[in-house]
Amino acid sequence: MGTCTLIQAALPRILNDVPEEFFDKTKKHLEETSSVMFERLSAIPCLKPIKPVGAMYMLVGIDMEKLEGMKDDHDFTRQLMAEESVFLLPASVFLYPNFFRVVLLAPVELMVEATERISVFCQRHMRKESS
Repeated sequence: MGTCTLIQAALPRILNDVPEEFFDKTKKHLEETSSVMFERLSAIPCLKPIKPVGAMYMLVGIDMEKLEGMKDDHDFTRQLMAEESVFLLPASVFLYPNFFRVVLLAPVELMVEATERISVFCQRHMRKESS
């Protein structure tokens, strides 16, 4: 979990030689994907996304009480991968149980498709009394 010495050596050149437009484009993309993901994930009843500020990932809370057949974020992410081919990182690895982390770097079209698959998965596993 320590810093990568290769990146440390490259940082001065990256920060000095990469055109500012690259960073502007990257920040704009992250703002767009975070807005799209926040809006779409907020519409799923068992999920509670936290809109990032200056990050390239988003944490999303999972209301496990509303879902059947899984006990925690590990079960949720494992079953989502198996059933819908969407990979999310269980945030309990960062000491945030019953959250998952999604990286916001993919193209918006892929992020939209991922949220559609997550929605279908959650609907399939929603407890009858929670629907």
